[in-house]
Amino acid sequence: AEGLASRAPAAREVARMPGLPEPRAFLAWFRFVREKGYERGAFADWPGKKPAGG
Repeated sequence: AEGLASRAPAAREVARMPGLPEPRAFLAWFRFVREKGYERGAFADWPGKKPAGG
């Protein structure tokens, strides 16, 4: 992540997980960050939060 070290800690945060969710939701948070879903909107609106076929 180019330039990440120069940012203030608060500016580095892209998602905050409220507590410890069940395993599928937990993994979805990591996919959201990996796929930069935060650049397109909120996690609540992210289509990738639901597993395929479910």
